Amino acid sequence: MVRMFLAIAWLLFVLALGLASFAALLLNFHRNAIRQGLAGKKRDFQFAVLGISFVLEVLQFGAFFFLSLSLVSYSRVVGWIAVGFSGVFACAGLIFWVAKKFSPEF
Repeated sequence: MVRMFLAIAWLLFVLALGLASFAALLLNFHRNAIRQGLAGKKRDFQFAVLGISFVLEVLQFGAFFFLSLSLVSYSRVVGWIAVGFSGVFACAGLIFWVAKKFSPEF
């Protein structure tokens, strides 16, 4: 079970890194459109940015969660504390993401 959790965590980290690299390429090649989108002139762009940021957060929180679960088999107390903190940070990230989506001034 530990090997599977470590493999899932590694996969999620690799996917997050790949998506972040792809997003950096898009930022580099579509600089003017991104500036207009961040200024609020393009609604489709804002939806894409929120979607990419949500997927990146889910991948990273998922990876930390599975790493924490694999830690449970080596050190129960520390592992469950790490699982708890991973859950708290995942919930906080979700709350901030929803707040940003529905309140652009946030």
